[in-house]
Amino acid sequence: MMSEAKGRIGFDEFIEAWETSDSVQSVCDKLEISKQNAYARATKYRSDGVPLQKFVGGGGRAKVSLEEKLAVLARVRGTSVAEMQIESQEMLASKENEKVSIENQEVSMEV
Repeated sequence: MMSEAKGRIGFDEFIEAWETSDSVQSVCDKLEISKQNAYARATKYRSDGVPLQKFVGGGGRAKVSLEEKLAVLARVRGTSVAEMQIESQEMLASKENEKVSIENQEVSMEV
């Protein structure tokens, strides 16, 4: 039997559930929301600067390092890990430059 939707969940209720849970599934059970909803909300709050805890993903596997992810990407692309590290650093630098540019635009608009 389907339970009725819990209704709108406030940020305070979400943050409390997230921080007092040991898994995303636990958050979902407490709030009666989907995993997709829970992850999306946590990602949104983190992008707003809220340092929510991160759960170990993938059924208890340890967090995978950037280096491990780049090694897989290099293997799939048939290139070197060093090449992937350069591309990754350029991408992250570009992202940071966009952020600084946007912040500078906002400051100039306020003046």
